[in-house]
Amino acid sequence: MSNFLTIQKPDIRHFCGFAAALKLDPFDGSNYKRWRARMILWLTAMSCYHVAKGKPEQFTREEEQTFLVADNLFRGAVISALDKKYVDNYIICTTAKELWIRLRPSSGFLMLVASCTSWSNCLITKWWITVL
Repeated sequence: MSNFLTIQKPDIRHFCGFAAALKLDPFDGSNYKRWRARMILWLTAMSCYHVAKGKPEQFTREEEQTFLVADNLFRGAVISALDKKYVDNYIICTTAKELWIRLRPSSGFLMLVASCTSWSNCLITKWWITVL
């Protein structure tokens, strides 16, 4: 007989908060629009989506520190939600704004077919799809 004092339920998932419950599966190149919408929801729940707009012109020293913390959280969250094959291309981004811009379909992200409204407005090469 075990020495467990409580009944353990291993099939129940325990989350530490709402943001943890929204954690995404790694983005593998398909369903970009769905992934982006869920990513925005997740980043908003973690109170760091606002840093995608970039650094404000003027703010106090404490606001700057808060912004840098949110920027690091944003970049870490987005990179953790990418498939391993994409991480090396985006881990070099130094700001959340730069990372979010590079993830847009028009910036040449690999295999973003969802961004094309029709095949006539897309330039397709061996590895890249670019919206014209």
